[in-house]
Amino acid sequence: MFDKQGSIVLPKGTCDVIKLIAALLVVTSHIGSVALGPAYNSTHWSFYLLATQNGYMGVALFFFLSGYGLMESEIRSHLPLYQFIKRRFLKVYFPVLLVTGLWLLITPPHLSSSKSGVCDLLWGFADPVMWFIRVLIPLYAVFYIGSISAKYIGWGKISGIILIACIAYSVYRQICFDTIRDHSVPLFALGIMSALYKRGHLSLVSISILVIGLFVSGFGLLTSHPITNTLHSMFDYTIVVGVILTVSIFKLDWHLSSWLSAILFDVYLVHFKYFTLASEVWQIPLWLFLILSVPVSFALAYVFMRLRTSIAKALHI
Repeated sequence: MFDKQGSIVLPKGTCDVIKLIAALLVVTSHIGSVALGPAYNSTHWSFYLLATQNGYMGVALFFFLSGYGLMESEIRSHLPLYQFIKRRFLKVYFPVLLVTGLWLLITPPHLSSSKSGVCDLLWGFADPVMWFIRVLIPLYAVFYIGSISAKYIGWGKISGIILIACIAYSVYRQICFDTIRDHSVPLFALGIMSALYKRGHLSLVSISILVIGLFVSGFGLLTSHPITNTLHSMFDYTIVVGVILTVSIFKLDWHLSSWLSAILFDVYLVHFKYFTLASEVWQIPLWLFLILSVPVSFALAYVFMRLRTSIAKALHI
C-alpha cells in the first residue's frame, strides 16, 4: 500500500482523474465569474469564492501534469521533430485551431476577443480563457529544444534552465502586469523534474516545489492585492504537493472511462464559449445556467471531440 522507497508514482489513469478534477475546477471558476458578471450581476459570496480560486488550482494541476507527461514520454522514447509536431504539438494546436474557427463563424464579433480574423484564428483564439494555450504552446517548443540539447549536457541541467526561465516569466508577469495569472507556470518545469527524479526523491521533489512556490508567491506581495494574491499562489503549489504525496504514498491507481478521458481537453476548449452564449445571447435565467453548465459543457465537449478526431483522421494528423 505504501511506497517505502519514497518514489513519485503517478499512473496515467490516475493523472486522467486529476485532470478531470482540474477541468471541473476551471469550469466552476468560470461559472462563478459569469454569475458575477454583467449578465447576472450576482453578489453571492459563493460565486466569488469559485471565481477567485478554483481556476487557479485547475490550471496549476494542468501545468504540472503537462510537464510530467511530456517528460515521461521522453524517457520512454525521444521523438524526432516531425513526430513531436504530429503527436504532441498538433494534439494541442489542431483542436484549438478548429474550435476557434467554428467559434468565429457562429458568434457575433463583439463576443470574441478579436483583434483581426487571421491573428485571432492562429494565435488569439477569440476566447479570454485560452491564455493557458498561448502559454502552453511555447512551453512545448522549449521542451523539444531542451530534449535536443539534453543529448549534449543532460536533462538535469536542461530542466534547471527551463525552471529558471519559467520562474522568470512568472515573476515578470506579476511585477509588470500586476497579475498572478501565470504564477503556476513554473509547475510545468517542476513536472518535468518530478518525472526525471521520481525514483526515491518524493520528499526532495515535494520540498522543492514548496520552496519554489514560496519564492514565486512572494512576488505577489508587489501586486495590488498583496495578501490574497500571495496566499492564492502558495495555496496552489501546496495543493499540487498534496496531490503528489497522496497518490504516491497510497499508490492510487484509478481509471476513467475511455470517452471521459478523451474529452478532458475539449471541456476546456468549449465550456466558456457555451457560457458566453447562454448568458449573453440566449440570456437564460441564472438558476437554469447553473443547472446546465456542467452537463452541457461535457456534452458539447464529447460532440466536439468526435468532430475533431474525425477531421484529424481524414487529414492524417
